[in-house]
Amino acid sequence: MADPAPAATLPLPRILCLPGGGVNAEIFHMQCRTLMARLNDTFRLVFVDGPFICPPPPTIVKVYGDYGPFRRWLRWQPDQPEIDAATAAGQIRYQIDLAMEEDDQRGATGPWVGLLGFSQGISFA
Repeated sequence: MADPAPAATLPLPRILCLPGGGVNAEIFHMQCRTLMARLNDTFRLVFVDGPFICPPPPTIVKVYGDYGPFRRWLRWQPDQPEIDAATAAGQIRYQIDLAMEEDDQRGATGPWVGLLGFSQGISFA
């Protein structure tokens, strides 16, 4: 995902943002716009995509149908492929490390101070 945070946030403390299953980092960023407007002077919010592609829930399609691919962190529907715990943990860790590294490469220098998650995005944290 392209860097959605203003350049002025580069030195600020960072919060890792984990979306719920069936959306993605871009959608969660849009959903958090009011929160971001209040926090952009204090924190840099960094959004992470879940590792596994999935179909979106019907309620998401109505508003965000053009913002795929949609992702998940864990299996929650019987028609989704089973994932063993070690593979899931490894893929989740990879996505988180990737987002953190990409933010460092953008020039962000603030310490990592928290997590913000919604639904499935916080359930494993």
